[in-house]
Amino acid sequence: MRYYCPLILKNSKFTSFNITENIKIRKIKQREIEEFFGLKKIDFNFSKERLPGFVGFNKFIPSKRKGRYPYGEIFKKGIFDGSSDILAANYVLEINSKDSPAAIIKDINLSLIVFHPCSTGLAYSFREKETDVSFHGLFSGPFLSYLEIKNKKDLIRIREIYEKILENKKNDIFQVISGLYERAISGIDVDIKMRFISLVVSLESLCLPGFNDELKFRLSLRIAKILSKYFKLEVEEQFKTVKKIYDIRSKIIHCGKSKELNWEMFAKTLLIANRLVNSY
Repeated sequence: MRYYCPLILKNSKFTSFNITENIKIRKIKQREIEEFFGLKKIDFNFSKERLPGFVGFNKFIPSKRKGRYPYGEIFKKGIFDGSSDILAANYVLEINSKDSPAAIIKDINLSLIVFHPCSTGLAYSFREKETDVSFHGLFSGPFLSYLEIKNKKDLIRIREIYEKILENKKNDIFQVISGLYERAISGIDVDIKMRFISLVVSLESLCLPGFNDELKFRLSLRIAKILSKYFKLEVEEQFKTVKKIYDIRSKIIHCGKSKELNWEMFAKTLLIANRLVNSY
């Protein structure tokens, strides 16, 4: 059975790429846009602004087909949370599987966001020769901008990440780390404090197995050394950054908030978490 999951890639130019023999990412076909959303044509542009989404719509032309998940229904909801961005889907994840595609969709989504922190739009699947639509994952709208795949090396790296994810299915630490990382940048409506805490806990799981003493010092030193070794970053600067991250974490845990947590600090923490997950 084939399943088709629309997704959004910003300014990518490749036509098709096989992740495995039974999984590929390819450009979406016009007939699929009509079948899935009931749209004959849609004009849109990508935006750097988050609210209400990262896509600006200019024009809708409905098709004669109503669509399995009509664009009118999606747009009514998405005008508030940005989930209507999915109408700009320009690629599709095509899966050939005898079983439910839910686990594959989740792992491909994780592969994309580990490659680079992003939103994907991977929330719906359409089964061939059916009239239904299925919903997957925790998604109400984009939290980060969409991924741009620049060349074949990017696609190969995404495939390598997917293979590593499958290899680590029984690795309990990786499951915790990846779950926290995934939730920190998911499309659900979550306060930035909780997203930040998820990232810091994932860093602790990575770098402080079995330690209960001098956590801030150990965490800061280990992350600084890893970033220096694998990414050629200056040790002392990274050490100071992670100490500050841990101080903010402690303030939130014990006081419920921290004035030092802003988007810039969240972005720094996300970048560190992304680099460490890749290194792991």
